[in-house]
Amino acid sequence: RPLNGTFAPTWGGDGKSISGDNGQFALLWLGPDERLILAWQEGARQLAPRIANALAGHAHSLVDVTHRQVSRCVRGEGITELLNCGCPQDLDITQFAVNRCSRTLYNKAEIVLWRRGPNEFHVEIWRSYADYFERWLIEAAQDLPVSTLEASQPSASGSPRSPAAANPD
Repeated sequence: RPLNGTFAPTWGGDGKSISGDNGQFALLWLGPDERLILAWQEGARQLAPRIANALAGHAHSLVDVTHRQVSRCVRGEGITELLNCGCPQDLDITQFAVNRCSRTLYNKAEIVLWRRGPNEFHVEIWRSYADYFERWLIEAAQDLPVSTLEASQPSASGSPRSPAAANPD
């Protein structure tokens, strides 16, 4: 449902997690009662009060997890195979289409994975595991025919940055 005009993504009817992105922030549906909101840094401070206002009177939990995790964009030819070296989920485009998202594991690290394009993923990872994740990607890339790999922090022009978790009822 729309949050008083804030943002109303369209969810698929197949029960798979998908995302919506309106250019100011993205809303990732991670489960029946869990959403992850990724906001552009410029608008992040105003977003939480707007959402809290929109959900007033409805049972919900809105938690700012900005300092807990970091964002990484990984893209390039062969990125799906590279991510599957450490992720048990089938990331083939036929199973994990563009705009799908999921809370999953990358080796021992819990991540939120969002497919932004055929060869592009947005990864949310706890700050303490970011170095582990990046080193593991680099090591796994040595064993695969990955022609290009770019792992970077999202910028204001490329991806949202500041996450907040919302658990509406």
